[in-house]
Amino acid sequence: IVDKDTSTGKAMYCSGPAGIGGPYLPFPRGNYTVDYYLKTSDNTLSDNIAAIYITSAGGGRVYIRKEIKGTDFKERGKYQKISLFHRSKMFDSHLVFWLLYQ
Repeated sequence: IVDKDTSTGKAMYCSGPAGIGGPYLPFPRGNYTVDYYLKTSDNTLSDNIAAIYITSAGGGRVYIRKEIKGTDFKERGKYQKISLFHRSKMFDSHLVFWLLYQ
């Protein structure tokens, strides 16, 4: 959708279950922080509205997962940075960063 609040003027909008993942690229050992910029129209919801996580390319190993509630947002309709940290102790053939709307 068109969203003037983003650097590109575009955003992904979900009103029901949907997800996106990537980049399916190799990552050497190291520390990684993945930043997601998300917003919600209702920051009073105490239910999970989304989840962010990092997995192996086949999805067989979930390294970290974070559930996001509407109440995690300070303001409705404003982007907020939500981050995940992953310390890779070995070469990972491929990592996938996921965003799942519930």
